[in-house]
Parts: sequence; C-alpha cells; structure tokens
Amino acid sequence: MSPSLPVWLDCDPGHDDAIAILLALELPQIKLLGLSTCNGNSSLENTSRNAAKLLATFRASSDIPLHRGNARPSGDAGYDEGAAETIHGASGLDGVELLPSLDDARVQAHYQKASASTGNTAVLGMTKAIRDTWDSGKGSKTWVVVTGPCTNAAELIEKEEDLVRDAVAGWVVMGGSFGIPQWTPVAEFNVHTDPASLQAILRPAPFPPVVLDPLNVTHTAIFRESTHRQLLDPKGLHAADAPMHDWRKQDEESDVRWMLSTLLTFFAKTYLEVFNFLDGPPLHDALCIAWLAQPSLFKGRWADIEVGPVSEGAEGRGETRLIKGSEWKGGEFEKREGNCFVLEELDNPSFWAMFLDAVGSVEKKIGGEKL
Repeated sequence: MSPSLPVWLDCDPGHDDAIAILLALELPQIKLLGLSTCNGNSSLENTSRNAAKLLATFRASSDIPLHRGNARPSGDAGYDEGAAETIHGASGLDGVELLPSLDDARVQAHYQKASASTGNTAVLGMTKAIRDTWDSGKGSKTWVVVTGPCTNAAELIEKEEDLVRDAVAGWVVMGGSFGIPQWTPVAEFNVHTDPASLQAILRPAPFPPVVLDPLNVTHTAIFRESTHRQLLDPKGLHAADAPMHDWRKQDEESDVRWMLSTLLTFFAKTYLEVFNFLDGPPLHDALCIAWLAQPSLFKGRWADIEVGPVSEGAEGRGETRLIKGSEWKGGEFEKREGNCFVLEELDNPSFWAMFLDAVGSVEKKIGGEKL
C-alpha cells in the first residue's frame, strides 16, 4: 500500500463537513494532520464546537490538533454569520441526534484546543504541521483541504508564502460554480462569502494548484433513499418497502449510523425547502477528501480561473470564471496547465461505496459503545 497523503482540513461544520471529517479520519489513503475552523456555515464559535463534537463522535485521537481560525472573511464585506441558518440551522448542526454535549470529556479533549480563549491559531497550527511534515525537503508535501470560505488559507499564504510554495502539494477547495446559480445567480456560498481569499490562493506555478470542487460536480453526489437504506440497514434485514422512520423502533441500529441518518435527514429537508432538491442533499465537502483518496473517481480539466471581487456586487461577486482570453485545457492532473484543476464528473457508485466503507470503519472502531 502506498503511503497515506498528509492532509490538513480547514472546515466550517456544517452537515456536509461532518462527512468530510468522517472520510478524512477513516480512509486509509488519508493521514489527517489536523483541523482548523472558520466562519461560514455558522459562527466561528459554533463551527469550532461542532468540529470538536464530530471528532469525539468519530473517536478521533486527541493528538489530532484542532485550531480556531478566522471569525470573519477578508475585508468583512457585508458578512452575516447567520446567513446559512436556512441550511444548517442556528447551531450549524441542527437536527443531529446523539452528538455528545460540549461538556462531555471526550469533546473537551478537542475543544479546549480551539475554545474562544485560544484566539486565532489556525495559521500557527497549519504552519507547524506543514513544516514538520516537509522536514526541510526530507519529508512530504501536505495537501490543504478547504471546505468553507478560504479565509484561513489566504492568511496562510500571506504569512508563509515560501513555505506554501515549497511544502504544500495543493489546495482542494469546495466552492464555485460554472453556470449553476446557488447563493446568487452567479456565485456559490463559500466563494461568495470571501471571494478575495480564493483569489489569493489561485496562483501560477511554482505555487501549488487549486483543485476546485464546484457545484457542477457536487450536485451529482446526491444522498438518495437507496443509499440511506444501506446506511441504516447494512445487512438488508428490512423489507425493501419498509418505511425507514419505523426502523429504529424495530431494530436498534448502531448509534453512529443513526446519528448520520439524522444528520443527513435534516440536510435533505433544508435542501428540499430552500433549493427544491427532490431526491436528497448533495454532499459537497466530502468530494474533496474523496478526490485525494481516489482521484480516478473523477474527471476534470485544467484552466486559469479568477474570482469576481466584492466590488462587482450582485453581478459578479464570487463568480468563478475563466480569466479573459484563456480557455479550458487538458484533463490530466499530472500535466499542469493552469492555476486550477476543476472537477467535473464523479463515479457515483464508487463514491457511495467509499462513504459506506468509512461508516463501517468508524462503526467497528466504536464497537458497542454509546455515542
């Protein structure tokens, strides 16, 4: 087996961030170096609490660093920390059953490293992990995954430009869209929240490339009822037409499967109400980890991408688009032809098999314990 890829996860949990964290912890191809939190799906305090709760739920080692990052986007242009409540609820993880409380000792083992009293330590934590892993060129480069606004990533490249150039393999960013409206007619939520920060990391070689995970591909990764049934009933004990809401009463599923079911049920409800997704919610953030673990599941193309600045207002703020005069290029990731490799297609059956394998892995780790 090839060595696991060193990965730092910068996130804003968030229901779909929860699945990204699960994959980062359970997939053997990934070596999770640490997490940092950011403004985005909820306030910084909520995303930090949620990250600690999820790490505890998935039985992550307390040795994995958790760092609190930026509370507001670069420039703070009209930021509303409650903007995503219609999707994720007031807490950022509304509707999720069986999550341990903040005062649980297992949660505190993580949260105390990222509580309000610690201040913003995200860049310090990322820098240490990247530098230690690089080991002056004797070690490995680190992949930085960003599943929320790129605020912490932009601060890292501003303060540690040489380290990023030499020791970061690439950025994998959930964000952007090409011809698909979401938060505005031209912009996806993460990039709309902090367009300047994504622009800051979109640089030509020798700086690391951005691998962009836009709505064009994430909207194909739909958590459908068929996968939900596999999640709750891995052994196929229930009749195919048995209503899922009765299963808990008939047969006690493992706590972690039930927790994930409630998480994704809430997410499905809000995506139906807000975006009219009839078949289930898209698992945007998880695809970033999936690409690193198994890039053969995806197809994409190189391009030179720019981001519409705040000054463009509703007409262009947060729009991801080709730099004027450029065009789409080749589809081989190993042959760099721009500042950004844009994911476009997904092998859905293989991705959902990966997700269910990760659930089985964490379930085995937890054993018969209650969450």
